[in-house]
Amino acid sequence: FLCETCKKPFELVMTISEREKAKPTCPKCKGTKVVPQFGGFMAQTFQGLRDNAVRGGLGHLQFAHTRSFDHSADTTLEYALTNTAGIAAVLAQDPEVAVVMPRVEFFGLVTAGTRSLPFMGQGVDALAEARGSNIPASIHTGKWLTPGRREVVIGHGLAQALSAEVGDTLTLLATSPAGTLNAVDAEVAGIADVMVKELSDRYLATSLALAQELLDVPDVATKISVMLREPAHETETGARLMRALLPLSPDIAVKPWNELAVFYAQVKMLYIGIFSFMGA
Repeated sequence: FLCETCKKPFELVMTISEREKAKPTCPKCKGTKVVPQFGGFMAQTFQGLRDNAVRGGLGHLQFAHTRSFDHSADTTLEYALTNTAGIAAVLAQDPEVAVVMPRVEFFGLVTAGTRSLPFMGQGVDALAEARGSNIPASIHTGKWLTPGRREVVIGHGLAQALSAEVGDTLTLLATSPAGTLNAVDAEVAGIADVMVKELSDRYLATSLALAQELLDVPDVATKISVMLREPAHETETGARLMRALLPLSPDIAVKPWNELAVFYAQVKMLYIGIFSFMGA
């Protein structure tokens, strides 16, 4: 709170119900003309939500096939980006770009012994993800993916359902866009804490190269997330990168993180309502 009489800030700890009934007084001058100061706390809260959304996999900018933004996840390979290496090279050359994170999203079956379960997979650049996202930090047992190794990281729920542990070998099965059923073996490198149970029960990450091999889609990505050095320049940087990429990939499109972060928008509105109720 800020006392309007002596202009001194002070703090009070109370529950929401106590705040509703309370008539705070300044501990210094005993004045009753006090106003709540939520501006800094609100800004810090929203910044934390923003950072979690961006580093949770969205990036500041996300590039994908024009039609993939308008279709469900089960059609991502149908509308995938080709020449991923060339696109990533153009993105990496821009001075505003800090990290380029290409991904392949797909579905399949994972087998451990006699147990087989469906999974939602991501093929990722292990080093780029370690620099640009919080996903590697979610591992509670084992480690993140090692570049060049045939490894997977799985959600805690999926690990429990498969009775799988770090060091076990799993078989991944998936259907290529051409309709061929392919399989690869991979070692469990780590087990991740995924907060949403439904996702934890299906989550699987592997290297971009192994995912492309499994799906028989060389140099393909379903999306490319980009972390910027100056997040405030998202609109300008996105437009400039699109001008550079369109000659190379005419079907590419870009969206900023806030157009993709539905959960962020919902939680922000909830917090605004709470802060308004508390007198912010």
